[in-house]
Amino acid sequence: MELKRFESNRINEVITLFRETILTVNTKDYSKEQVEEWANNRHTVDEWVNRLDTSLTYIALINDKIVGFGNMTDEGLVDLLYVHKNHQAEGIGSMLVTQLEADAKRQNFNCITTEASITAKPFFLSKGYFVHQKQLKLIAGTRLTNYKMVKELGGIKMDSPIKNQINTIFVHVTDLAKSVEWYTKLLGQGYTGTEVSDPVYNLKINDHTGLTVDAGLKGEVKTIIPSPYPLFNFHTADINTSYEFVENTGFQIDSDIVEFDDFAFFTVKDPDNHIIMICTG
Repeated sequence: MELKRFESNRINEVITLFRETILTVNTKDYSKEQVEEWANNRHTVDEWVNRLDTSLTYIALINDKIVGFGNMTDEGLVDLLYVHKNHQAEGIGSMLVTQLEADAKRQNFNCITTEASITAKPFFLSKGYFVHQKQLKLIAGTRLTNYKMVKELGGIKMDSPIKNQINTIFVHVTDLAKSVEWYTKLLGQGYTGTEVSDPVYNLKINDHTGLTVDAGLKGEVKTIIPSPYPLFNFHTADINTSYEFVENTGFQIDSDIVEFDDFAFFTVKDPDNHIIMICTG
């Protein structure tokens, strides 16, 4: 697979990929009427060429066939990002985004933005983007829910003494021993119970960020109100094996496997019903 700059003589291939992707991949998140309006927008070929020529546009190729494309405007907006319906989860979207982000850094942007569909939102979350705003946008004559998302780019000098890194994530629980047993079993760590004592337990986590299970001071009774969204995610290289492991262990699975381009995840609930994501990417 290779990336090349867009050339206008390949515009018909790009338009076809755009339409076919929406009419297949996006149908699980939008109605039939919405995807048909979206895919069959009324832009002329000349308008399409102008949109891509006046932005930084790349096409992804396999054996000279276009399998994805993406562009970034002069304002640092990832305007379009589409991967062929038959080449999902092959790393094409990641390659395009990585290239666009590298170009944004070279142009000294301190952040890069996009307006992601419901379908694309988890992919961008996995790449370090955060949701700035949920919005209802008029696209090609129909109103679609999408998300304005932002990613801060590294290497920018920040006017703050606070470092741009997460030190420790705290998970507040009601029963320390029960929760420690759950997390250590999930991560395949040894657990005897003898080393667990209130109020906290620091799990053995690779890399810089730590994970602390916190039951509060002795005598304190915590009222846990779980978020309906994942607190954080654990990485896996094999989503299917991980799902089977969690299922066989008897843990509560919150959602089945969901797959996107170069990204798949499912969620589980810990003893206090906190939602934890297990994901690739």
